[in-house]
Amino acid sequence: MIQIKNKLHFLSVYTKAHLGNSNAMFELSGYYLYGIYVPDSHQKAYNWLKKANALGLSDADTTLHYCFRMKDGVLSLSEQFSDTFSVVRNLKLKAEQGDSNAMFLLGISKIEDNDVSDLQYKIGLRYIKSAAALNHPDALFILGIQYLFGKRIQRNTKKGFSLVNKAAYLNSLSALDFLIKFYFDHNDLHKVLPLIEKAVSFEEYKNKEAIGILADSYMQGYIVTKNINKGIELYIRAAELGNADSQYNLALIYETGRFGIEKNINKAIYWYEKAVDQNDALATTNLGMILFHSAEEADQKKGFELLNKAYELGDKKALCNIGIAYKRGIGTVKDAQKAIEYYERAYQEGINDAAYNLYLLYSDGTALEPDNEKADYWKQIYDNLENQQISVR
Repeated sequence: MIQIKNKLHFLSVYTKAHLGNSNAMFELSGYYLYGIYVPDSHQKAYNWLKKANALGLSDADTTLHYCFRMKDGVLSLSEQFSDTFSVVRNLKLKAEQGDSNAMFLLGISKIEDNDVSDLQYKIGLRYIKSAAALNHPDALFILGIQYLFGKRIQRNTKKGFSLVNKAAYLNSLSALDFLIKFYFDHNDLHKVLPLIEKAVSFEEYKNKEAIGILADSYMQGYIVTKNINKGIELYIRAAELGNADSQYNLALIYETGRFGIEKNINKAIYWYEKAVDQNDALATTNLGMILFHSAEEADQKKGFELLNKAYELGDKKALCNIGIAYKRGIGTVKDAQKAIEYYERAYQEGINDAAYNLYLLYSDGTALEPDNEKADYWKQIYDNLENQQISVR
């Protein structure tokens, strides 16, 4: 059926070209250039382009300069075009024989070029429509996108979504990813998760954020049945793709032994380091604290540096940990006044534990002489904050 339609289209183009239609002349030159439905003839292709150019068609002028060169009256293909000529010719021949993938490749090269002319776009769109008619998944998706956004064709949202959904049903990863992002932006996880579930069944699916979301759902049993092993497997997949949240979650699980997973400090450090490389603030704090509690002085110094970095990255709780470092002289010099400074900054940032740390600082005598008045003051503040939290709960 596609071949019959294409042959009828060729006959229409052939007739219109002979009647003086410049667009048809341009298109007919392609049939002669690639030898489709007519014997290949570079000379006839050249002649039809010249006629279209004479009628003011800019595409014809561009193609003449790109495809051909005339030297001493001898016509030949230009060097830049000859390299791709055989590839394009084979694709066009396959497309005429009903090869949907060839149609898609010929179409997408024009559809995705923002600088392509309207005529070239229409030619590309025709290839995409032909491939979509044969249920080529990615052609259905690309055609759906054209209708959804109405770039150079009339916008039709209903038709666009229908095509994209059909493409996703036929396993177009591009379509699946588009719908995943769309429904996620609309906070519809009930639609998002089945789509991610389908997408992750393909090894080549690389949306690390989506994989991480599905992992979260399996770990928590949200919408899907709780499955810790599958959640961990998906966390690892997302983490290996570079998802910082999954790297942090894996590290935290291995550090704490959550969900019944055996503790493994080496794995925890490995994944924390991966997340720290991406400037994840919480991972930076946690890795800093692991090193802070190390027996090695070099690790302690590195831990102190990471705690300062964590605060710069936005983790306000790191201020308390920096205060502890100054109080104990771990990773840095012992300095009670610095400890007070960081505790007070943490308190001003809304970190309740800072009040308790100040109470300990003034009461336990490890960093300075006990001051019962100040100790009682901060203990009272801490108790009040805790009571407020209880009443809110």
